[in-house]
Amino acid sequence: MSVLAKLTFENLKQNKRRTIFTVVGAALACALMLAVAGMVTSLQQTMIDASIASTGNYHEIYEDVPEEGKKYIENNINIDTYYYTGSRKWLDEDMEDVYLQNKHLVYSKSDVDFSGDEKDESRIFVRYKSVQNVDSVREQIIDVIKKETGININYRTNRQLILYEGGLTGEMMKEITIISLIIITIIVISSVFSIRNSFSISATERMRQFGMLSSIGATKRQIRKSVVLEGVIIGVISIPIGLLLGLIATAILVTVVTALIGDGLSVSMSFFVPWWIYPIIITISFITVLLSALFPAIRAAKIPPVEAIRGIREVKINPKKIHTSPLTRKFFGIGGVIASKNLKRAKRKYRTTVISIVVSVATFIGLSTFIQQAFGTAKIFYQQAGYDLIVTADDASIIEDIIQKYDMKEAVYYNNTAAYDKENKFEILVTNQKYFESFAKEIGVEGDLGKTVILYDYIFANKNTKKVLQHVTDIKAGDEVTIIANKKERQVQVTTVTEKAPLGNELSAIPILIISEEYAKKIDLGLPVDLNEGLNYIMFATTNDVEKIIDYIKEQSKTDRRYNNVSTQNIQESMRIMNNLYLLVAIFLYGFIIVITLIGITSVFNTISANMALRASEFASLKSVGMTNKEFNRMIRLESAMYSIKALMIGIPLGLFVSWGFYKAMSGNYDFGYDLPITAILISVLAVAILIWAIMRYSVKIVNKQNIIETIRSDTI
Repeated sequence: MSVLAKLTFENLKQNKRRTIFTVVGAALACALMLAVAGMVTSLQQTMIDASIASTGNYHEIYEDVPEEGKKYIENNINIDTYYYTGSRKWLDEDMEDVYLQNKHLVYSKSDVDFSGDEKDESRIFVRYKSVQNVDSVREQIIDVIKKETGININYRTNRQLILYEGGLTGEMMKEITIISLIIITIIVISSVFSIRNSFSISATERMRQFGMLSSIGATKRQIRKSVVLEGVIIGVISIPIGLLLGLIATAILVTVVTALIGDGLSVSMSFFVPWWIYPIIITISFITVLLSALFPAIRAAKIPPVEAIRGIREVKINPKKIHTSPLTRKFFGIGGVIASKNLKRAKRKYRTTVISIVVSVATFIGLSTFIQQAFGTAKIFYQQAGYDLIVTADDASIIEDIIQKYDMKEAVYYNNTAAYDKENKFEILVTNQKYFESFAKEIGVEGDLGKTVILYDYIFANKNTKKVLQHVTDIKAGDEVTIIANKKERQVQVTTVTEKAPLGNELSAIPILIISEEYAKKIDLGLPVDLNEGLNYIMFATTNDVEKIIDYIKEQSKTDRRYNNVSTQNIQESMRIMNNLYLLVAIFLYGFIIVITLIGITSVFNTISANMALRASEFASLKSVGMTNKEFNRMIRLESAMYSIKALMIGIPLGLFVSWGFYKAMSGNYDFGYDLPITAILISVLAVAILIWAIMRYSVKIVNKQNIIETIRSDTI
């Protein structure tokens, strides 16, 4: 081992505190990158598992394959595996008709059963070695079989599975991958800024050592290698720790996802980190650490030996006199003046520390707005919905049966009529009679309801950067409007205009004309009670029996064919899953902020504590000429305040810029207006103040333990 290598090892041992914090910073960066990559691959594997559970583990099915054509599939070099199945048995008779009409509709396990005893070898299920060129391989196989046998075979494509495995352009996974790469890039940049600071401090501490080595013959290349070697050692120690932490973090996130939205997935969330992820993360982590060490290494090698030995490179005295504010002297005394001038002279020494704080503050403020907007959208959509269950059917009697069976007081259904007004200003809703009567009573309409027409004339619209209810038309009670249905015009008189939306239409995009089924029948508008084939009916209900109703419909579908085309949507469950999904995003984002902040804290701690140690002789000299502990502490407090104020003056405006960017990107559908993230700003100010104060206090304790005479003597050359 060379002398420089031995000196590098000894330097790391002697500065254990700084070494530990540097290792922690590098390990956290590695862990965060692996966690991001691991969540992407785990999500992809989960979607693959869900697709296999739904349709089966195959890419394509070749049907009606003649005996002499099987070899062209079984022996194809692009086919990974193939298998045959039993005779086909449809679980739903209607699905067979749909299947025959759609030549390439994929088989679903909910539609067809292959559990027959006799295998049908004319149907071959295949998995390709690569899903990137599925279309070309399939065309080649079909063309060869047709050429050799004269038979044009059919095929079925499991497009969903191919899509999740990265085929058919794989746009979804590409977008997720791009987002993860952006996040990893942010991590690398933030880490380089932070970890670089530690190596800069190390190079500064060893500057005299480098100067003496240069004076006895050490080359610039050897000096650079010494600093880079320090980076290699840090990387060798930190990367394995980071990989372990990253795996633990990924496992925890997978567990959290399963707990929060497990019911919304058909399969459990997979923990899947493929082997090829590790060399990529290791390489990126090493590059990050080496880049962090490279710049300080180049700078250290350029300093002339005499300047390095004298230690005059770090603080340059400008011939021009450095001025300080009279208020500084008045409120902080001579200690405050010294602190102010010291920061002005040694700007470069504190720059990276300030940048580390700025990155953390800006990220926290920006992402807080993202989370606020995300939760706001979910809240406005679900909380204003006002209903718990949606049922759609093509038979109104089914909906009536459900309403009566469960005695639902707050339930309404509409038929999907094609009626509209002559100027196409609003939608026409024909409601069931029971709900119409209760709705009319609720908004204050009394008397005979035979010809009652209610206009809901408000929609959500942007106004002064807010999503608000806005009056649309000039129609008033007593006005007549012309509506068209079945190619006929009808004149109806508006009874009242209301600001209350009918159930299920709280987020309507256009005004609504509400008519009862009895009145609609009189004017031949199209009714839920007509039961005409092809009409669609949708029911919105507020009920505590959501699960019971859904289970009832599933049971009825086994014996009553009318229920085969009935679909349900559990809004309660959707709301829970959506809120949990946003909570999951919030956990991930806040976790990202915390880890980036921790990486920055390691840099801040290293910088401040090392700078305080490097200034030990300066502090000793000040105390030797009469500076009291009170003045000394005041000076340190002022430096802490200057650190904090400078970082916050840059970080808060930058954070607000990022915050505004998130707001503009997310305000397309529902613009709730931009709210200044006051809470995030206050948290940032408080956190920065506490952090700087704690590190300064710790460093001062170390300095105060030193002997004044010995400290001055050790600095004398």
